[in-house]
Amino acid sequence: MVIVGNASVVLFCLIGYLAVRRRYVRMKHRACVEVGMNAIDVNLPESVDQETLINKVKELNQDPTVHGILVSWLCDGKGSTTSLNTSVGA
Repeated sequence: MVIVGNASVVLFCLIGYLAVRRRYVRMKHRACVEVGMNAIDVNLPESVDQETLINKVKELNQDPTVHGILVSWLCDGKGSTTSLNTSVGA
């Protein structure tokens, strides 16, 4: 992970390759960079299971340089967004 200066770091975790989600995350990434924040993308396949996703978010959440995490995931009934939200906020 390359961090520039002491700027805040936001991680964008994109699950899958749906074009509309990629566009949304790209716009948020660009906005962070425009205001001087570090923006880092983490891409996971659509097939990722909830346990793996939550473990990845918890791992990213342990990084003291990270100040925010945005997860773009279409649950499709495969998991609980409550569990995911809890892991982001932990």
